[in-house]
Amino acid sequence: MSEPLISVVIPSYNHERYLREALASARAQTIREIEIIIIDDGSSDGSHALALQIAAEDERIRVYRQDNQGSHAALNRGIELAGGAWLAALNSDDRWHPRRLERMLREAANARADFLFTDVQLIDDDGQVEENSSHWWNALIQRYRDRVAQHGLSDGLLYGNLTVSTSNFLFNREVWERIGPFRPYRYNLDWDFVMRCMLEEGLRVHYVRERLLDYRLHGSNTILGGMPVAALEALEIARRLQRRYFHVPDGLMLSLHRHERLLRRFMSDKAARAAASEKAITDDRDRLESILVERQRIIEQEREAKTREAETLVGRVRELEVELDSLRDDRDRLQALLVQRQALIERERDVTARSLDELREARRQERLEMDKLIAALESAASRGTSALTRAGSSPVDGLVCDVSEQRSNRSQSGVESITSLVRTIEKLSQANSELRDDLAIQRRLREDLDAMARQVRWALDQYYSKPKLTQIWDAARGRRPVTWELLSPVELLRETRGRPAIGQVRELVLDEDVRLGADTGVRVNVHLHLYYLDLAEELLGYVRNVGRVRKLVITGPWTIDDIEPYLSGVRGDCDEVIVAQMPNRGKDVGGFIHAVAECGLLDCDYVLKLHSKKSNNPESYFEAISHLFGTKISDGDEWRRLIIGPIAGSAARAAAVLSLFNSDPSVGMLGAGQFITNAPDINANLYERVCRELDAVPGLPFVAGTMFWVRASTLAGLIAKAPSLSDFDLDSLAVEGGLEHIFERAFGSLVLSQGFDLVGVR
Repeated sequence: MSEPLISVVIPSYNHERYLREALASARAQTIREIEIIIIDDGSSDGSHALALQIAAEDERIRVYRQDNQGSHAALNRGIELAGGAWLAALNSDDRWHPRRLERMLREAANARADFLFTDVQLIDDDGQVEENSSHWWNALIQRYRDRVAQHGLSDGLLYGNLTVSTSNFLFNREVWERIGPFRPYRYNLDWDFVMRCMLEEGLRVHYVRERLLDYRLHGSNTILGGMPVAALEALEIARRLQRRYFHVPDGLMLSLHRHERLLRRFMSDKAARAAASEKAITDDRDRLESILVERQRIIEQEREAKTREAETLVGRVRELEVELDSLRDDRDRLQALLVQRQALIERERDVTARSLDELREARRQERLEMDKLIAALESAASRGTSALTRAGSSPVDGLVCDVSEQRSNRSQSGVESITSLVRTIEKLSQANSELRDDLAIQRRLREDLDAMARQVRWALDQYYSKPKLTQIWDAARGRRPVTWELLSPVELLRETRGRPAIGQVRELVLDEDVRLGADTGVRVNVHLHLYYLDLAEELLGYVRNVGRVRKLVITGPWTIDDIEPYLSGVRGDCDEVIVAQMPNRGKDVGGFIHAVAECGLLDCDYVLKLHSKKSNNPESYFEAISHLFGTKISDGDEWRRLIIGPIAGSAARAAAVLSLFNSDPSVGMLGAGQFITNAPDINANLYERVCRELDAVPGLPFVAGTMFWVRASTLAGLIAKAPSLSDFDLDSLAVEGGLEHIFERAFGSLVLSQGFDLVGVR
């Protein structure tokens, strides 16, 4: 091998786990003209054998062995054996960047430096970089870097050992000849050596600000167990530097030395007490050993019993696997049904995505068609009465009067006309039943009645509320006969110009003995906006009360890793859990709209909306809302529980709510009764604009606190019309006027404007 440019000395002691990686980093240097000298300092593990094995693969490596004498002795011997013009050290548990020596030699030439070291990054026991700036080691080294940047290299190295380790040293032969060997310090030999270089006249020390050394921190580092010896060594080094380089008077040095002796005496006494304590602990250990042996015997007996129990469970598992295969078949059938349901939902979303202008144009056309319809219905009614007139039946006179009155009163509304015609059909039906003897007249009258019924049914489809039509369509599917009683004019809505009548606000007491049947197929999604992580356990407890949940969407500033410890109690009841990390824009309302737009929250029958309400507001705020709602509310925690308790405070409550939704299609939204209000927002213009964009009537009641159950289909318009998350304020502290408070009110208006009821429960 040619004469080496750099000699790399590796002191090795019981680092078999890390030695191969350290050697690999030295062998991988882009400068090839190096020799590697390994000094095994009496290792008791397989380090020496591993070094010999690797040396057989690379002629640049030489291995020597000595009795354990310490790191300083191993370094000194390796340098004595070195032949390179430049000398470098690498501890057997650290590693270098592949271009480290190349970069340092280039810096040495540019800066005319004799001694160089680089910046350092921390790695853990497994070789992973520790990037956390708050880690104690990273924080300490950053203080050293800042000191060098502010006060210069000399002052910074006096303040703290920025070199960190001898693994960071590269120096030329002149440094070694002038500074001499490493002194026998266990913890501070690196700081002692670099400070002698720094303060020696004529030697130039240079700091390379690149992280070219990976310093490993693990359980056997000397840095982790050095107190108080490390402090005593540092005091001695400081004393040496003060005497030689800073010319501190001998009297002061003697005073410092005296205090060091006192400190050593104190530490010696403390060590003696520690030895006595260790002996007492050893005695206790011996006494406990027999107890542990007996405990081990009991554990073995318990293990045998558990083994027998496990064998029994294995048999049961095999039986369950058979049942599971059957359940998988059922699942496949259900998935096919879900695909069909999803297709229906997608079609409904396409309908709701039409623009507001298109809807208004459609309603204008509907009004025109209504006028034509009324005329057609009047004609049909006239034909029916003509048939009765030809039959000479006695009820005809009354019917003729009804139709004539209808024709003369053209100012009545479309719904009133339909109502009148429905009553006419009822009277015609009664007359038809009285004409049993004349089959020919009865047949003609029946044909007229059927034509009128078809036209009236079309008219009803234009003016009935969605809940009422649901009952009619259920009947049409065969659940019960469609009768004129079902199509009673009492159920016709009050508005006639393209908008259904406003739904009602009702209050009721839930029947907690009512339960849903097992075959209802009700699909429930839950949205939980979690801003305060300390409330996660409480709020997820309410989610557990719901029972089976198709999709749980959690929004807020947290990651899945933050929330996962709280999810063990609900994962078994949730088909899917989505954690959507997002900024606190629009608070819980922004999170809800994000869940609707991005997470498929409305892909279900009913939605439960909850959030971590704390309301960190002054006492005057709670006095105001207590007066508004007629209930004493002391703080945000009490308010949150008063809102959630009536709607999800127990499993029985949640089951009763779902039963009510399932049995009464007119229910659109449900919340705590005492918090349903129509209190206006201070930003009236923004509120009215949002209602116009959502095609909702402003000024309607809503659920204060924004925690409620809602029929998912009533909020379908939000998918196309809701604002984006960026439209909301970030971390808003306002209690009124913001977009999130506007939508708190708009949710209620949106439901009621579609003809669904807002139900308050106690």
